[in-house]
Amino acid sequence: MIPTLYRKLFFVATNVKYLKKSHPRICKCCLKKSLFISLGSSGEFQRCLFCGANLRYELMAEYLRYEYKNHLDRLTILELDPHSPLRHLFKNNPNYIRTFFSPHLQKGLHYAKRGRCEDVTALTFGNNYFDLVISSDVLEHVEDIQSANKEIYRVLAPRGSHLFTIPLHHGNTSMRAKTINGTLYFMHPPEYHLDFNGESGKILVYWHFGNNDITTLLEMENYNCSIVKKSHAQDYRTIFNLTKKM
Repeated sequence: MIPTLYRKLFFVATNVKYLKKSHPRICKCCLKKSLFISLGSSGEFQRCLFCGANLRYELMAEYLRYEYKNHLDRLTILELDPHSPLRHLFKNNPNYIRTFFSPHLQKGLHYAKRGRCEDVTALTFGNNYFDLVISSDVLEHVEDIQSANKEIYRVLAPRGSHLFTIPLHHGNTSMRAKTINGTLYFMHPPEYHLDFNGESGKILVYWHFGNNDITTLLEMENYNCSIVKKSHAQDYRTIFNLTKKM
């Protein structure tokens, strides 16, 4: 808890210049009149004071309310984020499971204040288990993306969906790092994203997903990939939906 708090305070202190861009408005995730605290130049770093949602989580919440309307509490849902702002949306759903990853903890067990430990490339759930899987900016940190995609497909029920965001880059998809015989090799300069809850405070980026080929990369037989929502703000974000066919 102390390292996590320290990382957050350090991040705030080093980005205090952006605080003047903070502004009040209605949060599209928790639907409260809130203050959006700005700690960066883009919507990724502007978060609701109440639920913590940023632009991509607001887009997801909007789509979920539109697509599933009054059925959210009846879905079986897996979310790959232990502290997701969407948890408020599913607070009345007894079949909503949040997960985190740790290489040092046993998979399939629930840990207090963290959720259930899972590896997206080897999930512990049975086949056809979930109506909905949600991940937000997760897949770029998974080295074996094909195994992750196959596992999510396996645990989804027929007509189930994987709703997700990933950072998109211009051009084609490129792998930035790869493990060979236990040694990590970099094909490009190492890139890390913030991870307040991780042991090191940062997480390696394995993939730069390109807007030219992303749907081809993620699509599988009996698995349709579509774009369901976009933001046309400066930091263009996209919500993808992979749907499992009957």
